[in-house]
Formats: sequence, C-alpha cells, structure tokens
Amino acid sequence: MTELNVTKPTLIAWSRKSQFALQNLKTIEQDALAEQWLASTADRVKTLGNQHRQVETTLSQRDVGQLSTPPLH
Repeated sequence: MTELNVTKPTLIAWSRKSQFALQNLKTIEQDALAEQWLASTADRVKTLGNQHRQVETTLSQRDVGQLSTPPLH
C-alpha cells in the first residue's frame, strides 16, 4: 500500500481484477515447460532406441558363442 500509495481496497480490487489473467499466464508457462520436458524426454528415448538398435545390429553380426561371460554381461 505504502509503496504504491494506494488504499487496501484498491489493492484488493486490483488483485480480483487480475487473478484470472495471472492464472492464465501461469498455466501458459506451465504448459510450455511441460512441452519442453516432453520433447527432451522424447529425444532421450529416441537416442536410447538408436543405441539399442546399434547394439542389436552389432550383436547379430557376431558369434556370441566365442565370447566369455564377462564380455557378454
């Protein structure tokens, strides 16, 4: 009140008037963060899938019967 030089009822009115706009902005920000997180998670899954395919391809080209247990593990 003192800093803005307004009355308490004015602050309450401003708060009520702005609450929906503020909530909408918070929701938009949270949605954007969730989208970024999902995109980074999808990228990690894609990378792991590619690595898995590379391992499977390499193993399919090898005679695993020639390897001892530690290298297979």
